[in-house]
Amino acid sequence: MKIEWIVKENEQGRRLQSILEKSLGVSHRLMRTLRDENKVCVNGRFMKFYEQVYQEDHIEVILPEESASVQPEALPIDVCYEDPYILVINKPAGQLSHPSARERNKSALAAAGHYLLSEHLVPHCVHRLDRDTSGLLLLAKHAHIHHLFDLLVRNHQLKRSYMAICYFPSHLSLHQWYTIQSRIAQNPERPSKRIVQEEMGQEAITHFFILAKTQQAALVQLELETGRTHQIRLHMASVRMPLIGDRDYGQLSLNDDESSFYTKMASRQMLHAYQLAFFHPILEKSVCVTAEPRSEMIELWEWLGGSSKEIETKNCVQFDTNDKVNLLTGEE
Repeated sequence: MKIEWIVKENEQGRRLQSILEKSLGVSHRLMRTLRDENKVCVNGRFMKFYEQVYQEDHIEVILPEESASVQPEALPIDVCYEDPYILVINKPAGQLSHPSARERNKSALAAAGHYLLSEHLVPHCVHRLDRDTSGLLLLAKHAHIHHLFDLLVRNHQLKRSYMAICYFPSHLSLHQWYTIQSRIAQNPERPSKRIVQEEMGQEAITHFFILAKTQQAALVQLELETGRTHQIRLHMASVRMPLIGDRDYGQLSLNDDESSFYTKMASRQMLHAYQLAFFHPILEKSVCVTAEPRSEMIELWEWLGGSSKEIETKNCVQFDTNDKVNLLTGEE
């Protein structure tokens, strides 16, 4: 893979090594490899890393080839966005993002690996979606590109937006933003699951907006400030709004009859990652990718008495930090 970079006015006069470190996020280890193997050109010629570069200079970095750790598989793949560095796919429910210790085959990563096979590129998951969550998944085409996008995740600069169908408590208002803030920890009795644990847990913040409601359920839009494992599912269950079809957390806040009714209504939790938005660190442009909810989610909403028009992503709204209610403390 090749990274291309045009030197800007504010970078003029800096050493090539400084550009690689500061602008392209190259680690010291990768820097040594690039230097030893003459993998960096400026205006078509190899340069010493201590030499200066100037405005409009064209830098080309040839990243080392990688070996796949996940066996590529010829599986269906829905590509929603692609550029020379990343891939955004629309993952179906029922598919793992990445192979697990118990299940090595048919993951989204394996499908992406086959898709990129002819280019001799190896995909890396920048983030993950639960098996039964559908929607947008971002993959980098090289480990170094993954490093750059992982920094976006760590700095909360990768905006992930979701839609869900959940149980609706009547005391909440339509067209209102709410915020859930609590600490999440691993469940010591079931390590693959999570619990709210204020003393030892990691901070987790979820904002949600009630888009529409029926007698039995609510259609909500969710925005994450943090990305903890099972955050949305646990947070919504903790405020008596478990996702319909969620067999792991649906019983936490409902009685047995309610839990049985809402968890068995769907074959999987009704959660869809409908939008990814970020500023591309290499192409230096804003990218926003959107995917409409899957047919099974639309059909369930209609069966519950809603309208298919209500579940379109164009109805989602901009999050307003001045209009939130903290459900756990009641602060406005």
